[in-house]
Amino acid sequence: MKTDMKKTQENNGKKCAKMEYLDIEIFNHFLKAYTYIIWNKKHLLGEIVEDDILKLLDEVQLIDFYHFDKTKFKVEKSKVEKYINRNDK
Repeated sequence: MKTDMKKTQENNGKKCAKMEYLDIEIFNHFLKAYTYIIWNKKHLLGEIVEDDILKLLDEVQLIDFYHFDKTKFKVEKSKVEKYINRNDK
């Protein structure tokens, strides 16, 4: 029986956490340079600076974002929570 290592997560004695993903859209901030606005459906999630975009998106997504003007992506929820700056905190 083969196991797909990309889909298997390490179990450190706890229950395996299921990876959650969010469908997000990224748009240029109209007032701040090198800053983007992140949306999930009709909900504003917050802002992200350009340096953190490099950490949020994977290599293929970065190419699509910068070279092909793609704005919709599926990213790990934990990354979104880690890198997005929210104004309501």
